[in-house]
Amino acid sequence: MVTKVEKHFKNKSENVRKIFDKLLEKVMGIGPVNVYAVKSAIFLKTSSSFLEIKVRKKFVEINFCLGREVNEFPVSKFQRLSKNRVAHTIHIDHPDEIDKQMITWLKEAYLLIN
Repeated sequence: MVTKVEKHFKNKSENVRKIFDKLLEKVMGIGPVNVYAVKSAIFLKTSSSFLEIKVRKKFVEINFCLGREVNEFPVSKFQRLSKNRVAHTIHIDHPDEIDKQMITWLKEAYLLIN
């Protein structure tokens, strides 16, 4: 079921909207993306989904795959899905946490599916 992006921000802190807006701005600087919202998450896609965004009450959780393991802050967990795919999770509490390193990983995830 497709839903509107705005529904994800109902009864959430203003901060989580700022996090989402900054993420979207930075990722759109990498290349063209489509935003696809479903009940449980917002997906950024090109030919396939490369970034899952889960809006929580006070933070945002992002999930993306890389071709390698990254076991360093701010990655909170990772899981090998296959020989060439490792899923990573990051919790973002503030827009300022979206730094150059995080954008580099998201660019790598974007390029992995294109």
